[in-house]
Amino acid sequence: MSFKRILILTTLLSSAALSPGQMQRDPPQSQFTTISASGSTKFWTNPYEPYGGEKSFCRMTKNGKVVWQKDLPFSFEEAHISDSGTISGLAHTSGGKYGQFTIVILDPNGRVAMKHHFSMWNTMIADGHLMPRSQGMIFDPDHNRVIARMFNTFDHKGNESWFDFRLAPAKFVRAITPGGDPQKSNARIENAELVLGTNLILVSWFHFDEKYGHSLTLMDRNYRKVWGMFLPADLYNGPTGDASQRLYDQFSGRGAIL
Repeated sequence: MSFKRILILTTLLSSAALSPGQMQRDPPQSQFTTISASGSTKFWTNPYEPYGGEKSFCRMTKNGKVVWQKDLPFSFEEAHISDSGTISGLAHTSGGKYGQFTIVILDPNGRVAMKHHFSMWNTMIADGHLMPRSQGMIFDPDHNRVIARMFNTFDHKGNESWFDFRLAPAKFVRAITPGGDPQKSNARIENAELVLGTNLILVSWFHFDEKYGHSLTLMDRNYRKVWGMFLPADLYNGPTGDASQRLYDQFSGRGAIL
């Protein structure tokens, strides 16, 4: 058998061995605990299935005493809790062909105050992920809000949409497309963090032109830019690319926010 035929046969067998769902599965989920800002209130969640989905066991404690514990009909990928016991998280739920990402808000008694669904779709790219992808949440109980960062494209341009929710009474407020440096359109968000003690959000951008650079943007409560700094070629270190790649690897996913 020729090398070409062996290669084709190996490719076909590899493709047949994995279903589309298997190729696009996220890493297994595990139990985790999230703690409020003061440390007084804790939320523990434990999915029944390794890849999340229909059910998880959850417990909320305050000052070491159980406030409530029960099964919930979804599993959390990420969750946050306030000192008062309000919880917001990103959960996996059923629905549609590929399931849903769901933003969940629980009141201090463990009741579901709101569920907001994002239907998932298949990128049809081998070893790709289902979309949309969560980029994390910005939890801001001091200003009665939580922001879900969602990545909903597969064009490698890093486009994000932010979804603003009120915590109490729980409500979807609006969707936002955050803007970066007006002089640069070829940029993606690497990280976004709440500036503690304020209602400002600091955003770190990566600029993927011929010489890697980055910028920082400070956004107010209405998601308007109030300050910015652009550092062109800051991650570029010569034409060989080795040092630049090491710099980028350190920067990627974390940005320039410490």
